[in-house]
Amino acid sequence: MLEQLLQEFLIIFAVSTAVAVVFRLMKLPNIAGFIISGVIVGPSGFGLISDTASIQQISELGLIFLLFSIGVEFSLKSLMQMKRVLLGGGTLQMMLVIVVSMGILKLLGIQDLRKLFLMGSMLALSSTAIVLKALHQRREVATPHGNLAVGILLFQDLMVVPLMLLVPFFASSESSAWVITSWGGFLLKGCLIITLIVVGSRYVIPAVFRLIAKGGGRELFIIAVALLIIFSAWLAHTMGLSLALGAFIAGILIADSPFSHQATADVVAWRDPLVAMFFVSVGMLLDLNFFLAHPASILGATLALMLGKTVLNSLAGSFIGTMQRASVVAGLMLCQVGEFSFVLADSAAKAGLLATTEYQFLLSVIVLSLLISPLIIHFTPVLAPRLIKTDVVGQMIERLAKERNEQNIQASAHQGALQDHVIIVGFGNNGRNLAAALRLLGIPYRVIESNAATLREFPQEPIYFGDGGTQEILEKVELTTARAVVITINDSVWIHKIVSAVRKMRPEIKLIVRLQYFLDASRCGDIEGVDRVIAEAETAKQIVRKVLGFYGITPTEIESIIG
Repeated sequence: MLEQLLQEFLIIFAVSTAVAVVFRLMKLPNIAGFIISGVIVGPSGFGLISDTASIQQISELGLIFLLFSIGVEFSLKSLMQMKRVLLGGGTLQMMLVIVVSMGILKLLGIQDLRKLFLMGSMLALSSTAIVLKALHQRREVATPHGNLAVGILLFQDLMVVPLMLLVPFFASSESSAWVITSWGGFLLKGCLIITLIVVGSRYVIPAVFRLIAKGGGRELFIIAVALLIIFSAWLAHTMGLSLALGAFIAGILIADSPFSHQATADVVAWRDPLVAMFFVSVGMLLDLNFFLAHPASILGATLALMLGKTVLNSLAGSFIGTMQRASVVAGLMLCQVGEFSFVLADSAAKAGLLATTEYQFLLSVIVLSLLISPLIIHFTPVLAPRLIKTDVVGQMIERLAKERNEQNIQASAHQGALQDHVIIVGFGNNGRNLAAALRLLGIPYRVIESNAATLREFPQEPIYFGDGGTQEILEKVELTTARAVVITINDSVWIHKIVSAVRKMRPEIKLIVRLQYFLDASRCGDIEGVDRVIAEAETAKQIVRKVLGFYGITPTEIESIIG
């Protein structure tokens, strides 16, 4: 048994490596290569893997470790700040996709309301693994579109549980008392999980890991991290939740502790090979014979679904006040069908709610969407600007927000000619801190913001709604008489656009750009001559300053060393 399993691992990693190298040379994402590898080695390909069930079970560990790594980036405080996106955006996205899907499926001949709802729910879910891995690799989790995508994905993952409860109910004639009991149990589990997160993140986890750090070496620390991940996943599974959600909770538990970065670094060595195996196992599910028998209908349905989901996902973001470009980018990233849809489809098929042909058709569409999606995400910077031009509803929502914003500006006291003021592009934490400092010193400023929710939150600020990369908005904030422009947004593509627009109107003006990572500097294109503040670099400098200060080195000497 062990020998056979090792042989199959050898085949999977050999084929995956070869395909991934080819995809890398073609500048295509690795995830698509891993799915193709699964098709090649799977039962409908060359049949190189005989025990696909064991491989798929082991591959679940990849999803577990991936979700833990993402959970580490989200503290309890950051999740509370995302409640508008999590609840508002997630609810809207699922409702829009489910209702529209049910209507289209009904027109295609499916009349059973239970089946319509379940199939619509499966199509509404997006791939947590693909989207979060892409955001993580591109370091875009903290961007506006990253926050929107993550919030919607978390809501979808939470909705998998009640949807799973509905499958046996739809398949049988259980009493209403059974339904009340099941949902009551689900709500009780939710309360227990929230309590666990609050108590564990504040008191238990920091104390335990502090004790381990004092008494043991690195090996003990790694074992403790693995124990936390696996225990959280197992506990969630015993409560009827997904393993991946349990691992995400484990990440949140350790996120606020000083050990979070080391935990992430230790997990990476296990995570990446297991995540690759997870996507290989997804490719194994595709039945090539069924696909080759219905290629046109499957491909047409997949493309129509992905286009429709992009539009509806974008609408959900726009309706909750997220800026148009972030809504469109998040809509593109969430256009596929998720891996949890496999679980729902399998449960529905076993319960007799889906016919064999319907089940195979759904599986083919899901796998094909997962295969196409990494390519779409890869080309998102090229596709998003073109889709924005056709997003009529998003443009209308932004126009309404813009009109209200102009009325507020006209009614406020922030009018009159300005001289030597500062223009702040983006009113997140960095923009607000800068504005507070300028206000304290009596230095005038104007703010450009394209998030409608920010306008409602700060109605008294001199915020002008619009895209900082357009001449119209730059004229409104009086760029011609400004002293400096400070760009604080988390979007490298738009940073380049804004810098180009500002330079075109005022080549000599002082420009400061805030970047999160060194990698972002290369993505911003030509920003030579612009003062760049890179958060990653500033953190490193602060560490050097503090350490050298311990040795009595003067601040002047420290600054010369850092320089």
